[in-house]
Amino acid sequence: VRSRGGDGSSGLLIRTEASATSETSALASWAENAPNPCRLARITLATTSGKDASHGTAASTSNPELLAGLEQRGASVVSVPVYEWTLPEDTGPLRTAVTALVQGEIDVVMFTSSAQVQHLLQVARAMGRRDQLPRAFGPVLVVSIGPVTSEGLEQHGIGVDLEPSRPKMGFLVREAAERSGAMVEAKRRKH
Repeated sequence: VRSRGGDGSSGLLIRTEASATSETSALASWAENAPNPCRLARITLATTSGKDASHGTAASTSNPELLAGLEQRGASVVSVPVYEWTLPEDTGPLRTAVTALVQGEIDVVMFTSSAQVQHLLQVARAMGRRDQLPRAFGPVLVVSIGPVTSEGLEQHGIGVDLEPSRPKMGFLVREAAERSGAMVEAKRRKH
């Protein structure tokens, strides 16, 4: 969405989300290859993945190539989190899941956002079990909705076994259901 400022400068609002990787890459390419007269004054990134209020950090990382390309074109980039993720008041179910995971009672775990990864780690840390998670995930099939969530998992030593062919909930559930039996058995044999 383009807008024109009162001073005659151009502005651009870009809505980013996990499934918009190809669009942001295209914008970064455009920003790097646009003719020099095409300068940008101000860019506002509305990040739908928001901010993880429990840590005060972004729940996902911005596209660094996009930001660099836009700034090279003269843009002043301002990130605006659209909403914040917080832990629920009752963390009992998540605490129960951490305990079951560490005790080897879970076969498949599905993550649909990077905020879920952060919250799992936060609760496990509070329980004194954070260091046990990477090993606990060894025999467990880890399913991630898409690349941003997978990156968050891998940054914390949790390998991802399956991403759906499209980063959508329906694809995630269907493909995990279709493939999890054989994949869980294969992981168990390795561990």
